[in-house]
Amino acid sequence: MPTVFPIDKEMVRKAAQETGMIVTVEEHFAEGGLGTLVTEEVSDMKNVAVKRLGLPHTFATTSGNYRELIAYYKLDGAGIAQSVKEFLAD
Repeated sequence: MPTVFPIDKEMVRKAAQETGMIVTVEEHFAEGGLGTLVTEEVSDMKNVAVKRLGLPHTFATTSGNYRELIAYYKLDGAGIAQSVKEFLAD
């Protein structure tokens, strides 16, 4: 998404209708960002599951360079793939 606000409501709803599920990925807190807005937008749609990936809303438990932190919080390619596989299996 090029912007969080205003959110592209038509695109989000179309994707939800076509797939029945949406995964959002953010490199900051998962709460209060794109995932929250997407969840709000599809909340009235039946049978749409949303998985929000992002940082937990806590103090950082580790430090390091950008790539190390993204991997630690499973926001790199491998971590996202693992989270999506788990989401699809539920």
